Amino acid sequence: MKKIGLLLSFMILLFACSEYEVTQTNEIQFKNLNFDYSDNSLNEHINSDLAALGRVLFYDNLLSRNGNVSCATCHKQELAFADDVALSEGFVGGLTDKNTPSLINLRFGEAFFWDARTNRLKDAVRMPIFDHKEMGMDITELEKRIQNTDYYGELFKKAFGGEIINTNTISQALSSFVGSIISVDSKLDAHLKANSATILTPDEKAGLDLFEEHCNQCHTALGDAVQSSFANDDPYMGTGSHDLVSIGLPKLHNISDPFFDDRVRIPSLRNISSTAPYMHDGRFETLLEVIDHYNDGVEEGPFLDFRLREFDGSSLKIKELNLTDKEKDQLVLFLETLSDDRIETDEKWSDPFIR
Repeated sequence: MKKIGLLLSFMILLFACSEYEVTQTNEIQFKNLNFDYSDNSLNEHINSDLAALGRVLFYDNLLSRNGNVSCATCHKQELAFADDVALSEGFVGGLTDKNTPSLINLRFGEAFFWDARTNRLKDAVRMPIFDHKEMGMDITELEKRIQNTDYYGELFKKAFGGEIINTNTISQALSSFVGSIISVDSKLDAHLKANSATILTPDEKAGLDLFEEHCNQCHTALGDAVQSSFANDDPYMGTGSHDLVSIGLPKLHNISDPFFDDRVRIPSLRNISSTAPYMHDGRFETLLEVIDHYNDGVEEGPFLDFRLREFDGSSLKIKELNLTDKEKDQLVLFLETLSDDRIETDEKWSDPFIR
């Protein structure tokens, strides 16, 4: 019975895809596609031709069922590859289930999406393409469109040595491009590399001290050297693991999946000042609101993470940070030092189409 249901769902999606006539034009011009994506020690193994192909795919509306959206519609470069709304709009106007996360440093993650549904970036990049709300495609239609679009022939030939156009090679190219989006040039990185007391302002340094005292049990710090730490994690910015945690958010609506309840992955905080609104449901508009939640807004729940509790005599209670207004401002100033401006402006991650 389950197999019959899956077959019917696939047939419905396949029929639905055929309802949309997507105009394909091969009179397309591109901006520079010859960037070097292996220009630092973290990216030295990236194939630049493969990443260039992934860049074109990432910005191409042909990857959505009706040709209305691309990956970049929700993952906007100027917003650190996140979105500026709580829930993003899919190809026919339906809203996503969760807030669009940033794509920075995904190559070093152990699991992806808020619910950690996959541990392979190659799988993660294609899931939104086939999602019924986000891009609405099916495998056969995706492969047919890309195979029938002239400008992809040469791009696939350069990337793979031949025109091997299928879902697997499309996913490889997309994951190579997304995996190249690496942040290592923030103000905090400069501070860690130089180990200098003069790079951060006194308030930023005070914010760093507060962060290490109150926040880095979840958003871990793995050492002073950013380059060496990346082998295991995204230092100071998140666990990079598949663990799901509850942070005691008051419920705004009924949870559709009772297994996960309010448990989500701990995200990276890279370029966090550009990725509002915050949390998996986009409920907070500012970083101050996020800090206020952890300061005195955490609610009790059956899955509340142990790191948000403390002993009070013989019993456990929810931990309150008791931050002053000045300390909250200092934490915000520190979080702003996590931004790498290249991510939001570098042409090699920008829209390659001349529109």
